[in-house]
Amino acid sequence: MTVTTRVRANAALYELAPEPTRRAGRPPLKAKQLPSLDELANTLPFRQVTVIGKDGKPLTKQLAELRCLWYKPFYTQPIKLVLVRGAEATEEYEIAIASTDAAAAAAELVARYGRRWTIETAIQEGKANGVGQARNRLERAVKRTVPFGFLCQTLTIVWYQLHGDPERDIHARRLRAPWYPHKLTVSYTDMLAALRRALIRAEFLAQGHPRTNTPQIPPAQSPPASAAA
Repeated sequence: MTVTTRVRANAALYELAPEPTRRAGRPPLKAKQLPSLDELANTLPFRQVTVIGKDGKPLTKQLAELRCLWYKPFYTQPIKLVLVRGAEATEEYEIAIASTDAAAAAAELVARYGRRWTIETAIQEGKANGVGQARNRLERAVKRTVPFGFLCQTLTIVWYQLHGDPERDIHARRLRAPWYPHKLTVSYTDMLAALRRALIRAEFLAQGHPRTNTPQIPPAQSPPASAAA
């Protein structure tokens, strides 16, 4: 397992530990401390690459990389530091990323970090729709409730992918909210509302009487039959 995460602006980074010697005593675990991230952004060489953004589209960015130690969180585990900035930027940086997968390419680490956005939105949608709000006390219940909530969320998305109608739901949303014309995709809330409507519709249809070809009033009890009698 590897970890790819964002680096704090005030993170204390160090050079890799020197090779052990035959001197007595424990060898050092880290070398001298590196300059701040702002100073590194002004000294490290940047190169322009194409990375995949969080929306799956290619982006042009400038990347600078460095192998070092982030001693406090990762102890002696070497990391790859990647500084990211815009294609036209000439100083500073937008974000600093650290990964214990030091063998991976810098562009891959940036794309990997961008994919966390889908995880964040899934957690946000889950919290907004009840995941994690259960007041459980037993250990087994705590371990089961939140995973079950996310399982229901996954099943809802899969159902909507198979049976939903995004164009109809987006059109209805625009009619209810005319000030929101730039809505182009459905949210999880829209999917959940569509599933609830489908469940309610199925429940009412299941409770209704089956359709038949026979009239509700028997011929013997119909008004013409009674008049003739």
